[in-house]
Order: sequence, then C-alpha cells, then structure tokens
Amino acid sequence: MNITEFLIALFAGLGLFFIGIKLIGSHLGQMTGRSFRKWILRLIDRSWSASLLGILFGAITQSTNAVTFIVSSMITAGLVPVRVVMPVVIWANLGTSALVLMATVNIRLFVLSLLAVIGLCYFFNIEKSSRYRHVAAALLGVALLFLGLDFIKQGAAPLRELQAVRDLLGLAAQSFGLVFMLGAALAFVAQSSATVTVVAVTMTTQGLLSMDLTLMAIYGAGLGSALSLWFMTTNIVGLARQLGYIQIFLKAVSALLMVLLFVLELGFDIPLIKALIGHISTNTSMQGAWAYLLMQLLGCLVVTAWSDRLYQLALRTSPATLEETLSKPQYLYEEALGDAETALDLVEKEQLRQLERLVHYLPSEDRRASASVMEDPGSPNLHAANSSVTAEIGEFLTELMDRTQDRDALNRMLNFQSRNRLLTDIQDGLYKLDELLRPTRDDVKARAVTHGIVEGLDFLMLTLLDTIKSLDEQDRALFLKLTADNSEVMERVRDQLLRKGSELSSDALEALFSSSSLYERIVWLLRQYCLLLNGRER
Repeated sequence: MNITEFLIALFAGLGLFFIGIKLIGSHLGQMTGRSFRKWILRLIDRSWSASLLGILFGAITQSTNAVTFIVSSMITAGLVPVRVVMPVVIWANLGTSALVLMATVNIRLFVLSLLAVIGLCYFFNIEKSSRYRHVAAALLGVALLFLGLDFIKQGAAPLRELQAVRDLLGLAAQSFGLVFMLGAALAFVAQSSATVTVVAVTMTTQGLLSMDLTLMAIYGAGLGSALSLWFMTTNIVGLARQLGYIQIFLKAVSALLMVLLFVLELGFDIPLIKALIGHISTNTSMQGAWAYLLMQLLGCLVVTAWSDRLYQLALRTSPATLEETLSKPQYLYEEALGDAETALDLVEKEQLRQLERLVHYLPSEDRRASASVMEDPGSPNLHAANSSVTAEIGEFLTELMDRTQDRDALNRMLNFQSRNRLLTDIQDGLYKLDELLRPTRDDVKARAVTHGIVEGLDFLMLTLLDTIKSLDEQDRALFLKLTADNSEVMERVRDQLLRKGSELSSDALEALFSSSSLYERIVWLLRQYCLLLNGRER
C-alpha cells in the first residue's frame, strides 16, 4: 500500500466513522422510552458491572474513542446520566489491552456479519416498522462506525512496510523524544493507540526498535490517542463532552505517568515497569503488550480514584447546555408512580411548565429583544427540548395507567393524556407558524399582519396561563368566549391580504395565507385545552 492508498483508506474510514456516529445519535434519541432506559440503568447499576461492561466494549470495538462516542450518543439521547456511565468509558481502556495481547483479533467478519443482518432487515422492510426502525438504523450506525474503524486500522497496519516510516524510525533510533512524538503522531492519525502499539511491537520483533524505544512509542501513542479524542470532541458541547474530557485526562495522565516511571527506571536504575514486564515474559512482543496493559490499568485506577473530583471538574468545564437542561422533566420521577394522585399532580405541574414555554415560540417584540439564544423564536433547540419533555410525560402517564385500577384516577389520567396530545400539537403548530412567519418579518409591508398574528397568539397564551393558575370559572368562561370563533377576524385578515396582494411578494403572500389557517388551528387547540380543565375535579 502506497501513501495515496493509505490516505484514501484513512479518510474513507473517518467518513464512515462520522456517519455511524450521526446515525447512532439521531436514532438513539428516538429510543428514550422509560423501559429501555430502565433496562440500561439496571445493566450498569453497580460500578463493578459498569466497569466489566466497559472492558467488554473496549475489547469489541478496539477503540476507546468509539466507546466514548457511543456512550456520549446515549447521554445526548437522554438514556443515561454521565456519572453512571463513567466506569464504562474509563475501563474500556483496559479492554483494548486484550486486543494488543492477542494481536490477531479482527472485527471485519463481525462488522460484515452485522451489515448482512441489517441488510436482511432492510430487505424485509423491518426498518419501516414503527417498533424496530430506530433499532435497525442505530445498528446500521454501529456497523458503519466499526467498518470505519476497520478501514482506519487496515490502512494503518501496513505503515511498518512504508519506507518513509522506516526512515523516520532510523532517524529516531537515538532519541526517546522523537520516538515518543512519532508514536503520538501515528496514534493521532490512526485514532487508536492499540493499533500503534501492535505496529511498534512488530517493529521490535523485526529488530527495528529496541525495547526502550518501543516503550516510548507506546507511551507516545497513549498521548496521541488523547489528542485525537480532543480533536474529535471539539464540535461537541454539554453533557456528551464531559466524558470526552474524562477520557482525555485518563489517556494523557497514564501516558505521562508511564514516561515518569520510565525516566526513574532508566536514570536511577530503579526496577519498575521494564523490570516487571521482563519478569512476566521474555518474549519482546508480549513485553510490549504487557506495557500497554499496565499503562491502561494505571490510568483506570488513577481516574477511578479521582472520579468524583474529575466529574465535578467536567461539570464546570462543560456544563449541560440549556437545551439539555430544558429537555429533562423537572417534576417527574420514578418513585412517584407508586401513588397515582401524587403522580398526576406532578404531571399537572410539568404540563403547566411546558405551557409557560409556549410564549417563547412567538414572543412579542419586547420579549424578542431580551430573548436568549435558547429562547430564539422557533429555535429548533427549544422545540426539540419541549418535544422531549412532552414525550416523557406521555410515557409516564402510560406507565401510570398500567399500574392503576382506580376508575376515577384512570379518568383523570385520560384527561391528562388528552391535554398532553393537545400540548404536543400546539408546540408543533407554533414551531411551524414561526417558520412560516420568519421571511415576512423582513418585509416592511407584511410586518403589520405578522405583528397582529404574533401579538394575538401571545395574548391568548398568556390568558390561558392565567386561567389555569387562577382556577377561576369566570376566567375560564372568558377565555372560551375569546376563542369561540375567530373565523370572521381571519376572514378580514385575508381580505386585507388580497387588497395588498400587489404590494407583497408572492412568497410573503403565500406565507401569510398559510399562517392565517395555522393561526385558527392553534387557537382551536388552545380552546380544546381549556375545555379539558374541568378534568381537574376528582
């Protein structure tokens, strides 16, 4: 393989890797059901079982970076909290040691088999099933991610045959620092310190490197892997990046500690790592593999001992984004399911909290001027967070109904389910309305109509909130009267648009006509929500 083929294989692997990450993240986000999350949490409910799972993941994926990104996707999707899955990511480093020890493990057959199974799923249209489509797509993402890693590693494996690499090794033969930097550079490119370790060990058996230089190459690969993970997490924010920081710290600290031990052993003739691996095995290949294992084990132990402090540091360094904070229910929790009335009171509070956010979809001019980035009108982040919470409310109510036999409580639950469906429809309607109105805000002649639609809905939403909070029947009757029939108002708006048709652009005219119909639907939905408020009687 020449350098061109190596670069093509490398970038093809990176492309598949990133596609896999996107597929996993987007479709895991659709699998955030309470039962699935509970299953995951049961699997890692103890630190020792989470650690064993991490070792297994590291052995299967051959890359701690892959494990970090997969787990980060689960965190972003809301499946598990960061603190719970920290042991998985930490001990995945030790799992990669098994691959270096065996040096013959090949995931190509596993990946191809997985692709074959997924291909059959697509052939039989299983991916179109509402129940399994997200599972199939997420597995496709896993397969592409692994295939990308395999491309990278297959492309990196022949590095030892390249004359340029041999020349670099020849120049670095007398310099520990150069070998360390070369190992770091190769690991940065290959995205795997295990791959570079296998290459370095092979070079040692061929007489290209001494054991001292091999150890420095392995330690440099550990630092290079940390740098590659840092580079790959630059576009990630919030909770998912916290794991990246912890993993980067582990890799960097373990590599630097091993270098420190190497210097002490070489400079002061203290029997440390080199003496230990020499005692374990006389085979040079195995000695390099054991050095890699000890480096990973040292990092895992150090980070595990400091895990609480590191977690707090990660929280400060990469706090949860506002979207991640808003996408978590504030009042719902598992233990509340044991008492139906208490659970429904909490659902009511959560739904009121969602109603209070509606005004940020189409804020008035004053509120728009002071809006944060997250509250930007029609922001996809805001809508995604709100949709996540309403979906969680729906799942909470479904599970509550499965546990409840009381007829009155069931009737109240059905009422809240109906409210939740209306709330979802209102959110979707407001988001779509904002998309329709955005182009018209820059049109001076259309701005007056847009302003009227926005201010009208803003008034109705605030009035509904006051009605819900006051519990006053007169307020409720007034709101129902306000929303009784808006057809005449909207007809006057449409007539006004027809008269101004020549003054408006065709895009603005079409957007305003569509907005008038959507306005009527949202008002009707708000009215239906108010009609359901009588369901509060027990």
